[in-house]
Amino acid sequence: SREMAAARPAPGTAVAAVLVLLCAARAEGEKRTPGTSRYGVQCSSSAERAYFPEHMIWVNEEVLWCPTAKGGSTTVYGALWRARPDLKRKIGVGVRCGKTCPPTQGYLQTIHLMSPQFLRRNRDRLCKATKFVTVRNPWDRVISCYFSKIVTQKFKFMLKYPFKSAVPTFPEFVAYISRYPDRNMHWQPVTSRCAEHGFTYDHVLRLEDEDFMSQLQSLLATHGMEADIDWKNQRDEHGRHNNVSVEMSMADIAQARMAKRNKMFSDASGRLNATLVELVRQVYSRDISRYGYSFDKYK
Repeated sequence: SREMAAARPAPGTAVAAVLVLLCAARAEGEKRTPGTSRYGVQCSSSAERAYFPEHMIWVNEEVLWCPTAKGGSTTVYGALWRARPDLKRKIGVGVRCGKTCPPTQGYLQTIHLMSPQFLRRNRDRLCKATKFVTVRNPWDRVISCYFSKIVTQKFKFMLKYPFKSAVPTFPEFVAYISRYPDRNMHWQPVTSRCAEHGFTYDHVLRLEDEDFMSQLQSLLATHGMEADIDWKNQRDEHGRHNNVSVEMSMADIAQARMAKRNKMFSDASGRLNATLVELVRQVYSRDISRYGYSFDKYK
């Protein structure tokens, strides 16, 4: 009929509308920092939109945590499993939440799996949630990653790289990181993986601080998650290459790790390899500036 013909959209109108929506969505996505949620949350009329890291986890209705591999994530996950027994039933002990996890596991849900509608519906909770991250001295973090993931050959994808031997030397690994700083979460800079875009962390817990465990315990308890903190990696993680033991004091641990740091970043003659130290400094320059780290000091 003439009425139906008049109501029918002109040829190409629907396609044009879809293109407009796609362009708008793309424009919105381009505002974000790479690695953050595509959909921002407007926390207040005056503040810029908050784009949370896509790997940030909504621990419960009150807490958002951005895991940092080789930077305290094992300790935090362990605390969560103790504080929330329901997580053991849903995902099992030892299971980490990433892109292969189900869309939801109680409140243990990553930002990148949340729909725009979910983000908008829970805007106030997300904005008011306490946000925290754990960090570690970049030079120590690289050493830890090398021994736990490279020497053990757990990263098979790296075997395709033309190293001189099956297991790359530490200098070769550092050079690899300098070329591919964001290739793997175990060495990706915190300021890349857990970028603050339109928000700031309420708590930045540094592994080197003597009260790290009590800070974490207090933070979780404040939000209804009381649990004993088992900081296994502080004293006995790869004890052989860290030269530490459970009997050592924090001061002795700091001294041992400083000695290991200097050894790993020195050549065969014992002279400090300034080039190697500088490569790490360049890769983690924003982490070093943001969290106040240096090569010469344990903290």
